[in-house]
Amino acid sequence: MKYIILILLSFNIAFADECPKEVMALKKGEPAPCSGVLFSPAKESAIFRDITLYKKEIDLLNQKVTLLEKDQDFYQRRLDNMMQLNDSISKELARREQNSFFNNSLYFGTGALLTGLIAYGVVNGLR
Repeated sequence: MKYIILILLSFNIAFADECPKEVMALKKGEPAPCSGVLFSPAKESAIFRDITLYKKEIDLLNQKVTLLEKDQDFYQRRLDNMMQLNDSISKELARREQNSFFNNSLYFGTGALLTGLIAYGVVNGLR
């Protein structure tokens, strides 16, 4: 019902005749100086109250949008930081895996060399 009244008001404003005043009080039985929609004082008060409430609701929704945009910025920065951390951890892991291969090869070679030297010493010691 509220939306129908608002639509009627908007059409009335768009096609209204020129009135001498935007708002004027009429007494019962007094002819209106231009065509339009006449509301009772109670209905006019209710419409004004609804419009005021809608404006407050719009303001609250705009504030909520602002807060959500700030949250989005925060989470975007957090995501960027996590992605950088992930990249640095991945690089460190690749470096350690590469070093691990070289270290394992070195340890294996050293072990094989020591085993060969021990075997050589044992064979020479038994002769």
